[in-house]
Amino acid sequence: MEFRKIFDTIPEQFDKFRPRYSQELFDSLIAYAKIGPGKKVPEIGPGTGQATEPI
Repeated sequence: MEFRKIFDTIPEQFDKFRPRYSQELFDSLIAYAKIGPGKKVPEIGPGTGQATEPI
């Protein structure tokens, strides 16, 4: 079975073995989008939340 079809059944393994995004990526994204305290950012398809928490 394709992984995209079983993601919901193995979230711990996905989170454990998937490489993390670099802090530099988030720093650049936050600066480019002018994200800061008091700003609202929509969260679409958060998955494990790896990209949500740093923002």
